[in-house]
Amino acid sequence: MPATATPAHTASDPAVARGTRVPGPQQARAASAVGVAPARAPSGIDGSAFRGTPFPVPAGTVGAAHAAAPIPITRRAPRPARNGPWREVRAAFRRRRRPTLLLALLAAGVATGLALLFPPGVVATTSLQVASVGTADPAPATARALAAASTTAFTERTAALSGSTPAEISSRVAVGSPAPGAVEVQVSGADAASATAVATDAVAALRERIAALDAAVTAAGTDPLRAELDRSTLADGASGTRSDTTGADPVTEQLGRTLAERTGQATVVVPGPEPVVTPEVPTAVWATGAAVLGALAVLLVVGVGVPARRRARGLLPEADPVGALREELDVPVLAPGHAPDAVPVLADAYRATLRGIEVVTVVQLTGEPACDVAGELVKAATLTGDERAYVDLTPGAEPVVPEDGVPVIRALRTPRVLHEDLCALRDGGPTVLAVQTAGTRPEDVSNLAAALRAVGAPPVLCLVWTGKLPRDPARVPLPADARVRSVA
Repeated sequence: MPATATPAHTASDPAVARGTRVPGPQQARAASAVGVAPARAPSGIDGSAFRGTPFPVPAGTVGAAHAAAPIPITRRAPRPARNGPWREVRAAFRRRRRPTLLLALLAAGVATGLALLFPPGVVATTSLQVASVGTADPAPATARALAAASTTAFTERTAALSGSTPAEISSRVAVGSPAPGAVEVQVSGADAASATAVATDAVAALRERIAALDAAVTAAGTDPLRAELDRSTLADGASGTRSDTTGADPVTEQLGRTLAERTGQATVVVPGPEPVVTPEVPTAVWATGAAVLGALAVLLVVGVGVPARRRARGLLPEADPVGALREELDVPVLAPGHAPDAVPVLADAYRATLRGIEVVTVVQLTGEPACDVAGELVKAATLTGDERAYVDLTPGAEPVVPEDGVPVIRALRTPRVLHEDLCALRDGGPTVLAVQTAGTRPEDVSNLAAALRAVGAPPVLCLVWTGKLPRDPARVPLPADARVRSVA
């Protein structure tokens, strides 16, 4: 008697019950060993071979040597990684281009408003003109003024005049010389009034310190000369020498000239204009920087935070969900995209995979009221010349009984397939999985495929959409408690 043909996947198969995938070539060899040879089926739209139930052939056509040959263990060729970090970042931006742009503009506007509401600190700037009596060179006077500003006495005097601490004055007051003869005083502060007051006190303290240093230098330089001149005059009087008869004493003349020069080296300070208050950072730069930082914060959250959160949850990658599902499933996986590009893709997939199957059930792992993929497949069948009846198995939908002999496409839309759903699909024929990357993990899809095989509804095609399936405004959403009322 000829051997009886057995399907490649049955509910009693232990491997199928555990959800273990068996490679396609190994299935074909196993079927040949029991007298079944797979028929040549057209390849799917993605180039992968159709892995449906093989057609039986007479057992005598299978050679004994071929039937007794060992079954090799075949593995899929490694695919290049298309779900790397950078691809995930680009996919996150590409899928959220419009909301990201709107959020970046909103964040930039809010940051600009906050920058104007909380302006930066101010700087009060004033200047002094310094010179020396008896010389046209302003460099010595400038050096003496800067030396006076670098002393601790200047800091303490400014702190005493302004009512601040020396440490605060040291951090807020800066004295420099932009050019010889000019001394510039800059004071930073939170507001213009406090900065101007401290700048005025700093100028007063600097003038006091310059005068004190001049007095000390003058006293140290002229007192010895005056003492020497007095000693020389007393010596001349004691010896009876007269300057009008013996002539001028060269030592006395030199001492007199030196005394005159040192006496003339006094620093003259000319007050400058009133302090001018300017912001530490220009207002335009401050506002622009805040806007840029706000926009960059949004881009950082979208580009880094979204992929990291999706990876932490183990969701389907948005860069290449087709490749990720092909590693989990042994059926063709397609990404039709959105209308109108999805219409020819669905029509081609129907022609290559679903034509000739009397009953096809679309198991759609989405919530309500997403676009109905089963209804789109009915339209795709119409484009290919087939007429299909539509039956909705979703809990809460109106029951429809199709006519006898009419090919049917059934729809089951649910975020999670429960026990009662599997009972409704038992021995219902091939199924099509329709999933979205939003909230879906690869393990969920592979476990569902194994469960469908176990109940006699093996998947033959998987359709995946990046993000969420768009809402269909023409459909009335089912009530939230539809499943509860349907099983009550």
